[in-house]
Amino acid sequence: MSEEKKETKIEEKEAAVVEQKETDMMLSRAYKFEGQTYEKLDLSGMEDLTAQDMIDASRYMRRIGFSNMDEEMDLPYALFMASKVTGLPIEFFDALKPYDAIRIRGRMLRFFYNPA
Repeated sequence: MSEEKKETKIEEKEAAVVEQKETDMMLSRAYKFEGQTYEKLDLSGMEDLTAQDMIDASRYMRRIGFSNMDEEMDLPYALFMASKVTGLPIEFFDALKPYDAIRIRGRMLRFFYNPA
């Protein structure tokens, strides 16, 4: 491969990294939902979450039959919060593959428990 082609590939990779924000989460595959294709999720809205959002998530958990002291550790709680953050309906998150759902839960847990 010529030097010029190598440099072009490196520049393309760097551009892709710059284009992806720190709060973006790439999905393991593209998901089609309501006629739109999603390859990544923008989780930047986590910074705007409020205690009321957490209360709403707790109510959601009770409504679907979950009762746990550490609700924020449960997958449905994290997916509900991701729904709040992204503006996508909970049905979008219900259709994710397990790998992506667990990664979302991990992102939410790190956000809740890591000091800013």
